[in-house]
Amino acid sequence: MEEPRIISGFKRVAWPELRRLPLTIVTHLLPAGIEQVRRDIEREADRIMEKHGLHFQDEEDHCDPEMEMRGVPGKSGTSLPTILMLAPWSAEKQRDWERAAQEMAIFLADLSRVCSFSETEIHVEIVALELVHRTHYTKIDDPVLQSAWECLSGTIFHRLQSFRATQGHITCLSLQKYGTNDYAGANPPTVYISVDCDSDETQWPEVITEVKRTLDVTGWDNVQVHIEHNEGMIGHFDNFTNPTREQMNLGYGLKKRIEDDYYSTVHIGDDFGAARDIKRTDGEQLSPTNGTIDCFVQLRTSEPEPTWRTFILTSYQSVRPAFNGFTVTPDGTDSSVAPPIANSDLWTVDSAGYTPDSSAKPTTFESPSRSKLNFNTRCIDQSIVCFTNRIPYWEKKDCTTREKRLQEIRERIAGLKAERKQKTEFFEANKQALGKLYAASGFRRRVVGRRMDWALIEVDRPWHDRLPECDEWESPRSLLLKTPLATYGMQLQEQTRSIEALSGYGWSSYRADVYKIGTGSGPTVGSFLAQTTLS
Repeated sequence: MEEPRIISGFKRVAWPELRRLPLTIVTHLLPAGIEQVRRDIEREADRIMEKHGLHFQDEEDHCDPEMEMRGVPGKSGTSLPTILMLAPWSAEKQRDWERAAQEMAIFLADLSRVCSFSETEIHVEIVALELVHRTHYTKIDDPVLQSAWECLSGTIFHRLQSFRATQGHITCLSLQKYGTNDYAGANPPTVYISVDCDSDETQWPEVITEVKRTLDVTGWDNVQVHIEHNEGMIGHFDNFTNPTREQMNLGYGLKKRIEDDYYSTVHIGDDFGAARDIKRTDGEQLSPTNGTIDCFVQLRTSEPEPTWRTFILTSYQSVRPAFNGFTVTPDGTDSSVAPPIANSDLWTVDSAGYTPDSSAKPTTFESPSRSKLNFNTRCIDQSIVCFTNRIPYWEKKDCTTREKRLQEIRERIAGLKAERKQKTEFFEANKQALGKLYAASGFRRRVVGRRMDWALIEVDRPWHDRLPECDEWESPRSLLLKTPLATYGMQLQEQTRSIEALSGYGWSSYRADVYKIGTGSGPTVGSFLAQTTLS
């Protein structure tokens, strides 16, 4: 038998393929033929780990080898039976990891000959602990490190452009405290590098080596390096006519289900989206992604005469679906954003940005987004069917609570129908219209300095800058002690100097809390890192 070819990535090895992280336990139910020999596989994995010096005991974690159905979070049909082995990572141990994975693969191949599974049906993964544990990150308070990073980050970025795995693939390069310690501030300073999904993980080790060499020369030998696939939040597309179960579950997780009536006034933290549906390349109709109304800004425009106007400040990613040329392709049961059609409006705006004088004609925007409207009407319809199906059961029931239960069910159905009517009539009356795009950054890159990702939407609706109430802060993502107690339900006051006031603020010697309101996450607390002039 030919020896199995083990594939090495960043702090992990695998066979017969190196699947892109993140992966998680999708279900605990293994195929019947594999479940019968689960114990034998786990015992052999434990023996191999001990043989190669990878076996260890952790007082807090259960780290014995385990058979799992590992798959991509939120994607059906991706779970595969996997023997997962955890071990502390060190570069000196990589050859031991590869030999251990190879022995495990040979054992599984031999076992498959007398069992009801194929030679490569069970996957092998040896993974560093930090790649499966929850990670925490925070800013670095040291002003000396931050100042040095402003220069060093440019050097590292140019180094990364010389490697095939990172050239043109970088989505984030930052310096932060990063690790698995629950207290984020206790984690080591780390150069964090994220790349898009086209980056080849098998080539990352040489990238890490080069970045570490650059850090060591600078005297930053205590700074770690972490790299991972992470394209950021690019939005989710729901099938318009027949959304999948995963899409519905994800919608609930993103808090798309809103039982309150729609209102004419827009608030910070509300969602918005392009006022059109998206057609995938295979013809499937999709609801567009939605973004968050991050904040309101007032700018004085000069033409045709000086005027103060109100805009929504948001990200460029959130407004791209409004342009002709925006392309979405099938990705299994889901959808993925593809490069724009050549010479289309979006193709041009990605390169040059958007101004009031641009020839591109984006569609308008709406809030709430039609993505949320479609999700809510679908949830309401499903609930009405569910409650209606309960009526025959209770009509046949012979008990003292029958009439009370029937009345409760009918009232619930009536309430759902009234909610659906209010939401659909809100859209039919075009009350969801939010405004038009005024300007946007595009994806223009700079040789020096930095470029923000931004977009301005001119508000054509009443708006209110009320801050969250106390109950809105009840979120696992926010610490009660850090919430702005004195601001609950308050309205933001007029700023006499606006953002100009920041120029005299001693950020380098003062830790400041900052707050954001996400349409899915709700209010969250963060820290102001630094004030930097973007050139």
